[in-house]
Amino acid sequence: MKKLFNFLAVLIIITAIFSSCEKYEIDNQNYKSTNVGNIDLSNFKQEVVNYVDNVKTQINLEDYPENIRIVERQKIDYERKTIITERFGFTTKEGYINFGRENNYPLEEELEFEKLMRKYIQANSVEEYYAKNGKLPEGYEEYEANLYAKIFPTPKPIPSYTIGMNFAKEANGKGERWIALSKTWPVMLPGWNNVISSYQPIGIVTLVSFYDKSFYRKHLFTRVQIGLIKWYNMSDYNADNKVSSWFRL
Repeated sequence: MKKLFNFLAVLIIITAIFSSCEKYEIDNQNYKSTNVGNIDLSNFKQEVVNYVDNVKTQINLEDYPENIRIVERQKIDYERKTIITERFGFTTKEGYINFGRENNYPLEEELEFEKLMRKYIQANSVEEYYAKNGKLPEGYEEYEANLYAKIFPTPKPIPSYTIGMNFAKEANGKGERWIALSKTWPVMLPGWNNVISSYQPIGIVTLVSFYDKSFYRKHLFTRVQIGLIKWYNMSDYNADNKVSSWFRL
């Protein structure tokens, strides 16, 4: 009965989101997307453009020789019938933060949340406690929730019309699935660590960061998703079976 209630609650919320966002549009730095629920994109071409420090490059970002932070977003060129994936890699903290400021993405806040959570985790031996007991220590979840609310206030520069994330153990949404409604996941559910092969945002505006290690360590990539409701494969980011923690911005 509880599972049925949760399913119905999710269904009602999703319906409310889409009914209230029949013509949602965002225009930011020529990054424009609309609700594409009624548009057939199956015949649209796919195009990937890579940038390092805002300079276009032919190098795959995962193969870049330096340790970089990656942000990805998509936009639709209706005239060319093309879905364009823009991938931005940054070799400096300053460049990453400035990109966030220019586009109203809370990337500086993302870095601050990471830093303060790691400081708390180290000071309170959270990782060691979890490894020994298989659960988070008392007080951890309250601290994380309060810090998250402080760093990511509502409303945000870009409002997040997302209620959760859908994960699958195989590509293209196949295999076993997990619907995660919480905004922060310092560790994965049992059976879900390092096994995610694809994901799908539940909503029309999502900013989410994925990490290779538990407790938000070793950043994999940050995804800005607006309008395109689809399954995304982790292999496209060299992150297949690597996610051990994540949170929505």
